[in-house]
Amino acid sequence: MRRLAAAGTVIVVESEGQSFEFRRRSRGTGVLGCLTGRARLGQLRDGPAIPPEEWGGLAP
Repeated sequence: MRRLAAAGTVIVVESEGQSFEFRRRSRGTGVLGCLTGRARLGQLRDGPAIPPEEWGGLAP
């Protein structure tokens, strides 16, 4: 099963009314890894992304 999953095959095992899927899991770069190299930090403005007047009850 490990060799099949490594080759890209999805293995479905059904037992006692339940289904289980086994597949190769790719290594991710984290939650924001897809944004790597896309932010231009030199062009960010100072201050919060949401103006304080829009904070409502969350304002300090």
